[in-house]
This record gives sequence, C-alpha cells and structure tokens, in this order.
Amino acid sequence: MKKLLISGIALLLPFALTVFIILFVLNFLTHPFAKYFYNLLHHFHPAIFDYIPTKVVRYTVQIFILMGLFLLTVFIGALARIFFINYFIKISDKIIHKLPIVSTIYRTTKDIIKSIFSPDAETFKKVVLVPFPTKNKYCLGLLSGAPPKACQSALEEELATVLLPTAPHPISGYLLLFKKSDLVEVNMSIEDAIKFTVSCGIVHPEEYTPPQQTEK
Repeated sequence: MKKLLISGIALLLPFALTVFIILFVLNFLTHPFAKYFYNLLHHFHPAIFDYIPTKVVRYTVQIFILMGLFLLTVFIGALARIFFINYFIKISDKIIHKLPIVSTIYRTTKDIIKSIFSPDAETFKKVVLVPFPTKNKYCLGLLSGAPPKACQSALEEELATVLLPTAPHPISGYLLLFKKSDLVEVNMSIEDAIKFTVSCGIVHPEEYTPPQQTEK
C-alpha cells in the first residue's frame, strides 16, 4: 500500500504543481483587470450572472484579458519601432533614470530583462563542476555571463561567473566567481542540472548530446 501511495503521488504531484503554477500566473496577470470587465458585463447585461456560472464567466474574462495583454504588448513593440515613439521612450527613460530610488529599481530590472531576452545572451549555456564549499568537494553550477572587469583586474586572473542553485528550490543560490582553471565542464544539459538539484540528487541526468553549432 505504501509503494502504491508513493507511486500515485509521484504521478499526480507534477501535474498538480503544473496546474497550480499556471493558475497562479493566470490570476496574477488578470486579477488587476478582472474587476473592470465584471463591471462592464454587469453594465451591459445585468442578469448575465443569473444563468451563466460564475466560474465560466471568470475563465472567459481571464482569456479575453490575456488576449488583450498579448495584443497590447505586440502593439507597443510595433510602436517602439516608429522613430517618434522611440524618441519619446528614450526621453521617458532618461527622466526615470534621474528619479531617486525608482531609477535603481528600473535600471536593475531593465538590465536583467535585457540580458535574459537578448538573442546574443550567453547566460546559462554550460553546466560546470566547481570546488565548493571546499577544494575537495564539488558542486554543480551554471556558467553565467562574463565577470565584471574590475574583479578580473583586481586579481589579474581570468575569472568565470557561476551560479550555484540551491536545493530543493533553484530560484535562490550563490553567485560566485571562480578561476577558469578551476572549472570542469560537464556533459549535461541545463534542464538536467536543474532536475538533479531540485530532486536533491534523486533524479539522475540522462545522456546529453550538445547541439552542433552550424558554421556561419
């Protein structure tokens, strides 16, 4: 009975967590606008909630909100390519950069988002073994972007930035600088490294074949 229970949990838990995360993101994106849609529906058709279940109305409203957010994002992206709008965005950007406190938050989030969505980003493309927390012990890490030049100049050595995700939740971790000579490349995908960390070593990585780079 115990083995059957564990097997059932192992099958259902990933599905339940996936549904939970999707619903959480859905509610997070649509909640600020849902009230206005409900009021609009009630204004045009006051009796709509009498013969249509509330959940059906809620999910329909959420779908329309997501579609609206998607179209709005695409529209803003198209406007940003127009010279006048692009100039206006740059002026607004300069104004925000001069505001105390707000400028720090805005600049940090902007740099992070740019580095993640940039097509030339080279973050988290390799899995490496690093000596941590001592020289005789090793930890799986994700090779990140280039380290600050000030750090390399201070030590006069070639360094590498490595993120060490923590178990069982890899959202937090340690960002450390290692000598490149101390890194050991591992034939493992980023996804398998995350799985291994999240499962606390229970889920072992499969054989990984790095994608072949085509010559430009």
